Amino acid sequence: MSKQAQKKRWPKYVLVANGKDLQYQRRVPTTIVEMTGCKPLYQRTLNLTVMATESQVHTALVAAHGAYEAHCKMLSNSSPDALTDSEIDIAATELLRKLKKRPQSLVFKAGKVDLASNILFGHEDDLWNLATLKEFRGLTLEETVKERAAEKLTQAAKYRPKTLVAVFKEYAAYKGYYDKTLSTQKRRNNQKVLKRIDRFTELVGDQFLSKEIERQLQTGVRCYADQRLDEGAVAPSSVNRELTDILSFLNWAAIEYSYTWHIRKPHLPKHTPKKRKPLAQPVQQHLVRYCLNNATDKEKIAACIILIELQGGVMASEIERLDLSKAKLEGEYPYIVINAETKTNARKRIVPLVVGVSFIHDNIEMAQKWLRGTVESNHSACLKKYLRKVTGDAEVSAHWLRHSFRLNTQINEAPSDMAALIGGWSSSTAGISEHMLNYGNEGIETSEMVKRLVKVSRQIHKHLLE
Repeated sequence: MSKQAQKKRWPKYVLVANGKDLQYQRRVPTTIVEMTGCKPLYQRTLNLTVMATESQVHTALVAAHGAYEAHCKMLSNSSPDALTDSEIDIAATELLRKLKKRPQSLVFKAGKVDLASNILFGHEDDLWNLATLKEFRGLTLEETVKERAAEKLTQAAKYRPKTLVAVFKEYAAYKGYYDKTLSTQKRRNNQKVLKRIDRFTELVGDQFLSKEIERQLQTGVRCYADQRLDEGAVAPSSVNRELTDILSFLNWAAIEYSYTWHIRKPHLPKHTPKKRKPLAQPVQQHLVRYCLNNATDKEKIAACIILIELQGGVMASEIERLDLSKAKLEGEYPYIVINAETKTNARKRIVPLVVGVSFIHDNIEMAQKWLRGTVESNHSACLKKYLRKVTGDAEVSAHWLRHSFRLNTQINEAPSDMAALIGGWSSSTAGISEHMLNYGNEGIETSEMVKRLVKVSRQIHKHLLE
């Protein structure tokens, strides 16, 4: 040992053995020694030499402290409930260290369960009998630790028990929730999902996943729902959607790690959502006239968006993602192509423009730039404010325009299948092929389908063209 190592002050419980190896040594509490007759000193190697850095010693010391605490609890308790899952895992690792066996050493061995049983119990059958014992009387703490040690010996690292938070991180990576290349809105939606699942994991607590954890997970789902409902401002329908995100994570974990649990949504209070009414046709006529003739320069952005939304049940987010190079905003058959990310495949569609085409042509680029530069809640509030000012209705919102489109289809007796194509309703039986959606402008413009769609749109909106 060098003179520098001799002079160095090591942390409490760290000793130098054989002149170079670092060892952890700590007294077992007297009460435990007297009660159990165990050795008064707990010792283990830190697998470091005197040349180790301060950081390496600190890391090894933290693990040693955890092993010591688990050792003392093992001596003074017989119930597995006395140790947390993390402590049971530490105790299992410590047991394998004492037996001089490495985790995963039996993964590819024939008869690995019998081999593990021999190592841990001294007999081939004892490990197999644990399942029966578990069912009829439950396992002792020692048996629980040996069961975990057997898993460490026989299972590949990927399939060994993992903590809830660790699996959550895997799920988030699998779903691409951390992808920074996504659109601002998509990243914002992903953050909402992450926040919901993170809140759920805090309720349940970070612990190792196992077959026995199903009841705790189900209770956590119930507590999450209760907490959200108690906050008052959240409707049961919103809580239901949030629970869908949490259950998607839990179901993925069950499939990925071969668990048989089946977590269900709790029963939520019955809720009658606010009815989104369509605008009456005279109100629509007034709205269109105001948009085309009275909108101030500041209001032209909102007016442009509203005119597009009314003609095809289009959402502001769909306008934001439009590829204007594929749009035709003049000529006999003007249209826009909605082919970016949409809620359902049916929403990918061609929407003819028959009302205020020139106005839309002049303002759509500015409207799209504004949508991309603000958050969804802001543009939703701005459109709502404009609609309420023009219509005088204190409850109207932009989503009413989609319902108005459907109303116009029925009142003006337009073919429902073609109207469904324009509106992107999933009930449509006909369909526009993906190939057509990806045509160049010239190919779409000359197609018979587009001509038919424009003709139907003129019928749907005939009260706005009079």
